[in-house]
Amino acid sequence: MAENRGMPVADMTQLRAKARASGVYFRVVKNTLVRRAVADTPFAALADKMVGPLAYGIGSRSRRRGEGPERLRQGHTTSS
Repeated sequence: MAENRGMPVADMTQLRAKARASGVYFRVVKNTLVRRAVADTPFAALADKMVGPLAYGIGSRSRRRGEGPERLRQGHTTSS
């Protein structure tokens, strides 16, 4: 889950390409739908944080350290 407010289109496109190459499902989805999807799951505690323009990255954690969906946003900063 990452806020994408103010992220230039070129940066978002680059992030999506990086996600696709890493086997990560990366989409901007209505927060209401995501809240419903995570209800009664271990992720339900995050529902209160699902406010504003968010992008969601979903993937399996790699066996090798540093290759999961959590790595996509690391080191990626916007120019704004």
